Amino acid sequence: MSWRAKLDLDHPCWRGYRALIRALPGDGFPLVESLNTLLPATARTWSGHAVRFVAERDAAPGEYEARIDQGGQVSTRADSWHDLFNALAWARFPRIKAAINGLHLRHRDAAAPDRRGPVRDALTLFDEGGGLLVSDSSEALHAVAEHDWQTVFGGQRPWQERFRFRILGHGLLDKCRAPYRAMTANVLLLHVSADHFRLPSEKLTVMLDRAVAQLMRRTVLPASTSALSPLPVAGIPGWSDRPARELLADTDVFRPRAAHRPIAPVVQLSSA
Repeated sequence: MSWRAKLDLDHPCWRGYRALIRALPGDGFPLVESLNTLLPATARTWSGHAVRFVAERDAAPGEYEARIDQGGQVSTRADSWHDLFNALAWARFPRIKAAINGLHLRHRDAAAPDRRGPVRDALTLFDEGGGLLVSDSSEALHAVAEHDWQTVFGGQRPWQERFRFRILGHGLLDKCRAPYRAMTANVLLLHVSADHFRLPSEKLTVMLDRAVAQLMRRTVLPASTSALSPLPVAGIPGWSDRPARELLADTDVFRPRAAHRPIAPVVQLSSA
């Protein structure tokens, strides 16, 4: 069985990544040479280097994030699903991935490089398990922030009329190989204009990549893990075979917001 046959590409979790996956050779696990063909011209680091995937054995010495910044080298392990999905995320959101890398370095403690701190903790969570949840309704996004799951997933207006969801985190993509009921994305809540919300899917993705990356550079976003709102993805139509009423009754997954938990902000996003 080829590596690609192990993925249920009909599942909605792969929306936005199917074309990239199908563009790769299916006979053997993708090599860095194939992964590099997926990268758009916009895949450049904050320091101006073109991004490229390199085999782990060929990577320059030094820290992972520093190698990316100083030479554009993304160290990629052979036969690693996790690293494959990291490459796909770079191909789909090159500006956001570059912003994550740049902010990691900007907020690194030179005296204690292994100590992450709140910004780097948030960046890691976003990079691994993050996503973008977009709506032209601030009320709909506030319902997500408040964990009002009945309104979010069981409201009168269908989900597709209120939200657009994009997976960014490569760890989350890795989990999509075998989706489970408690899978959760940690999302930025992004309020856009009605015109932007109605953009064709790929144009919206490009706009989000550009605008979110610019906002990250200007304001340090996410500045802490509380800037990310948990989203139980099983509630998204098509992600689970269980009826919505049954799903929402499972409060182990669709939990109310704990009183001590900060409410994630809704971010106003321009086209930038």
